[in-house]
Amino acid sequence: QQLPIRFFDAKTHGELMSRFTNDIDTISEALNNSFTVVIQCSIIIVGNFVMLIILNAALSVIVFACFFLMFLFLRYSGKKSHAYFANQQKYMGSLNGFLEEMVSGQKIVQVFRHEERDFEEFSRRNEQVQRAATGAMTYSGLLIPV
Repeated sequence: QQLPIRFFDAKTHGELMSRFTNDIDTISEALNNSFTVVIQCSIIIVGNFVMLIILNAALSVIVFACFFLMFLFLRYSGKKSHAYFANQQKYMGSLNGFLEEMVSGQKIVQVFRHEERDFEEFSRRNEQVQRAATGAMTYSGLLIPV
C-alpha cells in the first residue's frame, strides 16, 4: 500500500507511531479473540434455539422477542462504543505526537519558557484521551454481561 506524501506531512511523528502501535495491538487482539468466540457462541446459540423450539414452542416465541430486544441494545451500545474507541485512538495519536514534539524540542521549550503553557496543553489532550477511554470502556462494559 502507498500513502500520499501529504498524509505524512499532515501527521506528526508521534501520531504515526501511535497508529502503528495502537492499531496493530487492536487488530491483533481482535484476531486472537474473535474467531473462536464467534464460532463457539454460534454453535451454542443455534443448539439452544433448536432445543427450545423442540421442547416448548410458546416459550421460544418469548425468548426470541427478548433476544430481538437484546440485539437492538447491543447494536446501539456497539455503535456508541465504536465511536468512543475511534475518538480514543485519534486523541491518543494526538497526545503521542504532542509528547514526541515536546521531548525532542525540550531545550526550545525551556528557552522560550513555555513549560506552563505546554503542560496545560498536555493536560487538555490527556483529558480528551481519558474522557474517550472512559466512554469506550463504559459502553463496551455494558456488552459483557449480554
